[in-house]
Amino acid sequence: MSGPEPTTRAGAGVAVNIGAASAGGTKATVHFSQGHILNSGAADGSVGYTTSNAPKKINPKAKTTYTYTFTKPGYTPGIVSCGSAVYRCDNYFGSRRASRAGCAIPEVPTGVSMVGLARIDGGIRKLRANGGHHGDPYGGKPLHWMINKAQENANRKAVCPRTAPPDMQRAGRTSCDEYPFASTYEGGTRLPASQREITWVKVNENKAQGGTITAWRARCTSWTTIPST
Repeated sequence: MSGPEPTTRAGAGVAVNIGAASAGGTKATVHFSQGHILNSGAADGSVGYTTSNAPKKINPKAKTTYTYTFTKPGYTPGIVSCGSAVYRCDNYFGSRRASRAGCAIPEVPTGVSMVGLARIDGGIRKLRANGGHHGDPYGGKPLHWMINKAQENANRKAVCPRTAPPDMQRAGRTSCDEYPFASTYEGGTRLPASQREITWVKVNENKAQGGTITAWRARCTSWTTIPST
């Protein structure tokens, strides 16, 4: 909290203590001068978070409960509590890089761009034009990352033929790109045919997409996909 807090009548001389409690394997620590008198001037503080750095572990979702306790000699203490948004803090990818471990708010959709991946972007655009709305940031339902490698492989096999058609082989486009992604709960044949598609692309383009998604989803659990405009 910061800035002078206006007080009136019995508010003068009221002291405040701030507490923060979290869960889901995450610990909240308050950095604030406890017992601050509200009418004594500005006060600044923060809440820091630490969590288990164990790789390949998904911690439960949690939220922080903030508690403000107001006291003044001769008066009954007053307590006010409020909660934060739901979040999750962990290091699933097992990386020491700060950009790949930390906290995310799973319910907030984010976006990853396919700009620069011509065939893949084109396939998504075609699906959008035909009414495929999952993952569409302009009114569609978000896709959700799925942590299940076996199901991911099954999703891919369900929609991608083992070999490319002859014309695609002649064009060098032998890699099957599926959308929605096999690594999502909406992948494979979970959605009707009108809401999914496959595009034959060159191997390098598919690898480039994989790198983009992996680097991005390290920080996210739900997303929308944005084709180029």
